[in-house]
Amino acid sequence: LMDKEMNILGNGNSMGKLLDLELKISFFDQFQVQLPLFIINFDGIIKNAGSLFIFSSISNPKMRFRGQIYLDKKEELICFVGTPLINSFQDLNDKNLQLSDFAIHDSINQFLFTLQMHISSLDNAQDLANKFKLSNIELKETNDSLDGLIYKLTHDLRAPAINIKSMLIMLDQFVEFSNIKAKKVYNNSLTATQTLLDTIEDFLELSRLEKFEKRTFSVCNINEIIDEIKNENSMLLESNNVEIILNLSGLNTVTGICGDIKSIFQNLVTNSIKYRAKERSPRIILTASKKGKFVKYTFSDNGIGIDLETQRSKLFEMFSRVHSDSTISGTGIGLYLVKKLIIRNNGLVEVTDSKVDVGTTFTIHLPCNHLTP
Repeated sequence: LMDKEMNILGNGNSMGKLLDLELKISFFDQFQVQLPLFIINFDGIIKNAGSLFIFSSISNPKMRFRGQIYLDKKEELICFVGTPLINSFQDLNDKNLQLSDFAIHDSINQFLFTLQMHISSLDNAQDLANKFKLSNIELKETNDSLDGLIYKLTHDLRAPAINIKSMLIMLDQFVEFSNIKAKKVYNNSLTATQTLLDTIEDFLELSRLEKFEKRTFSVCNINEIIDEIKNENSMLLESNNVEIILNLSGLNTVTGICGDIKSIFQNLVTNSIKYRAKERSPRIILTASKKGKFVKYTFSDNGIGIDLETQRSKLFEMFSRVHSDSTISGTGIGLYLVKKLIIRNNGLVEVTDSKVDVGTTFTIHLPCNHLTP
């Protein structure tokens, strides 16, 4: 029994045995309405009076009650008439209840109550469906706006950044930097411009990754993918004297989105060059073995390595940089993209070994559904 302010004035036998209710305290401080949905105030209670109500105790969420709300306008009182929800007669003993603690309904009332329960459930389901439909429309509009904004920002920034880098390179060809400070300013400007370009490219890749679109799974040839990466990055590989060794043992195909697979290995290769050791040329070794329905690829380099004891948990986080060397450009998106792409292709990735000044080994599992066991 409640007053018009929803303060509890009293309770019946079953409620008294099950819960230690505080009188003169708001109903909403002691109970949460589960059905009808979205009932959080007095207006919601009154609007749905006569409907099926199911609510649970905040102090004991497993304790639930079902019934109906009635409003006595003359006395300005609100009454909840109902019973605890139980699953078996054993619950009666466990909760110290007797049949006399329950309201007795004749068959007609029980039928009407059950019918009301189903109608209420259907109404709530329709209400939920309408809300989800509206939310999806709003979410799509928001995503389209964000996609357009990211595309415009990155493309509008990319061209000027490329121009700045080109002019800096030309400046170095035509100007002799005899002043040490001037040369340092030039080098820092070039590094900052390259960092900006890396950031733009990473955000473009991230935008493409996060955008939902239909993707086609097919058989992807790793040999061909590595050849494409070599051809497209020939100047980068030659200038850094990079050696790529493939030991695929005939396991050169996987089932996936071929563009994603290429991006995975492209990121790993460029990372190996970016984090190369100064005293030796980069060497990358890619090996393969069959593991059930997956091909296990081991990607190893001889770069500066990672301190796994302190950095392992951060490796695949967005914007996380695991190296403190400020001279190495990077946004911390590369490995995040690698993991997201591998998961999207139903695979797994982990760093299985890494030692500072020795190198890093990634283990990648990709499906090979087209291969016979």
